[in-house]
Amino acid sequence: MDILPTGYIYPKEDRAIRDLLRKHSQLVRQKTSHLLSIHNLVTRNTGTSLTGNRIKTLTAEAMRDVLPTPDLALAGTSTLAVMRCVAEQIAAIEHTIKARVSLRPTLALTIMLEAGDMHRFSTVGQWASYCRCVNSAKLSNGTRKGQGNTKNGNTYVGWAFIEAANFAVR
Repeated sequence: MDILPTGYIYPKEDRAIRDLLRKHSQLVRQKTSHLLSIHNLVTRNTGTSLTGNRIKTLTAEAMRDVLPTPDLALAGTSTLAVMRCVAEQIAAIEHTIKARVSLRPTLALTIMLEAGDMHRFSTVGQWASYCRCVNSAKLSNGTRKGQGNTKNGNTYVGWAFIEAANFAVR
């Protein structure tokens, strides 16, 4: 009856590498969260601010020198250790993905692995909608009358295009 659009089932042989790329994105967010946690800990307790690069080079001894009490230093060093462990896993995942997929940049990999076969999008509008690049606001004479389904599409592809736009602006 052609009432509902046909669903897309991602090819079984590509699902594992796509899921690995999703895990990579999750770990990058966790690493950033830990870095910000250390930054906030130092700023709250010392009134000084450390750059992200400086935090990445801190040792346990340097952390004890930066923070005023042993308890705070322990909190900082434990967060730093977890952040470094996550960074090691990110590097291992990146190495595996780059060995299995021919494209190099992470954003291109995300778009390629999330989109799958591009022939399944018969129009550019369908592709744009899948990428969450289409506004879903319903307007009448310039007045907003509602909003369509903003959750449709692929969040990972949408994220990749937002990151690409940010890189282009920089």
